[in-house]
Amino acid sequence: ANVVAGEGEIAVVAMGVDEDLIEIQDESGKHGAAWPVTVGGKIEAVNVQTYSTSGAEATKTAFISTFQLSCNGQTLSGAKLTGRVLVQNGTSYSVLHNNGKTYDNVPVSVDQADVLSMSVNLLHNSAASGSYKVEIVRDVDAAWSQARGKDTAEPLFELSFQHKKVQSGGAWVQMETLVVVVLVALFLGVSSHARVFSGGKKHV
Repeated sequence: ANVVAGEGEIAVVAMGVDEDLIEIQDESGKHGAAWPVTVGGKIEAVNVQTYSTSGAEATKTAFISTFQLSCNGQTLSGAKLTGRVLVQNGTSYSVLHNNGKTYDNVPVSVDQADVLSMSVNLLHNSAASGSYKVEIVRDVDAAWSQARGKDTAEPLFELSFQHKKVQSGGAWVQMETLVVVVLVALFLGVSSHARVFSGGKKHV
C-alpha cells in the first residue's frame, strides 16, 4: 500500500453509491483508463507521538497517536486515513475488541497544521498491560482491497507503543486511607487533649 520508487500506472476508476469501484474505459472502450507514471518516493510518518493513560485519576484509558506524513522531505496533506488498533497475544497481534466493538476502522483526523491524530477510549479494566500497534491505512487502499474481495488492506505504516494497565480505583483507595488516618489522628488528639484538661481541672 505504500509508495515505492519506480515505474507505475495511474488508473481512473469511479466509486458507485454503494462504494463499489467501477472501471472507466478509455476511448477505445476496450481498456481501462490508465496512464504511466514514475513514482519517486516513500510515504513516511514523521513527528510521531504516542500516549496511553497512566494515572487512575482519569475515568477511562485513552490511546492517542499523532503524526505527519512526509515524502522526500516534503509534508503531505489531504490524506484520508483510518486506523486499526492491535494488541499482542503471545507471539502475534490481533485487532482489539472491547464490549462488542472492534477497533479496525478508527477515523484519523487532521488539523490545520497537517498533524494527523487518532484516539480510542477504553475502560481501565479493558486496556490490559502489554504491547500495542496502530496500523494506518489509506481509505483508497481499503476500498481497493474490498473491491478485490480482501478482508483487510495492507497498512501504510504502523506505530508501536507499550501500555501499563491503570488500576481502577487505586487513587480513591489511597484517598480513603488518607482520610481515615487523618480522622483517627484528630480523634486521638482530641481525646488526649480532653484527658489532659480533665486531669488539670480544679474542683471547687
